[in-house]
Amino acid sequence: MHQKRLLDVLAAVTVAARAISCLPLAIVSEEQKRVTANRAQAKPKPLRPLRSSGRFACASRSTNHSTRNMTSLRRLTKEFEALEKNPLDFCAIAPADDKMSAEAQLQGPAGTPYATGVWTIDLTFPANYPFKAPDVKFRTEIKHPNVKTDTGEVCPEVFFPNWSPTMNVRLVLSNMREVLKNPVVETPLEAELAELFANDRSKFDKLVKDHVKGLGKKKK
Repeated sequence: MHQKRLLDVLAAVTVAARAISCLPLAIVSEEQKRVTANRAQAKPKPLRPLRSSGRFACASRSTNHSTRNMTSLRRLTKEFEALEKNPLDFCAIAPADDKMSAEAQLQGPAGTPYATGVWTIDLTFPANYPFKAPDVKFRTEIKHPNVKTDTGEVCPEVFFPNWSPTMNVRLVLSNMREVLKNPVVETPLEAELAELFANDRSKFDKLVKDHVKGLGKKKK
């Protein structure tokens, strides 16, 4: 009788031990299933596009700017050398050390009210010259329909129309002389002078000659 009870107790302990040993495995298995299911349902996060470094962009712009400057410098150096070898008889020009600007002394054309005058002109060349026209201003005041009297600004469409890379400094100065001879009154910067030139030429000529005489007195 006692032996049978002992066997029953041992059997019960064995069953309980097996149940306890299997319990963690079952829990782990269920946990793995839950994690796997959650991963399957989760949506993948979109990848962020890589951003280019601002330093590389700035370096690229700087390189392009330097290349344009070198192209302009080579072109202007050749043009100034050509003008030195074969100068214009109506204009002297002196480039700056960096060749990106110049000062010109333009004589008034003979047979015009500007004949006895000499005008200092400033030329400033852009970094993308000759693809863009230079900036031109009269430093010496001039009375002309196509030049602003107070600032010396000129109308590019009049002095060098239809600008293209085939044009050069020599052509710019030649065109300026031609416009002094023949103002374009249809597109003036000084409307009153244009009207005077068109309607009362003798009065216009006298006004310009008197102004030129006044410039001569100032120099003295």
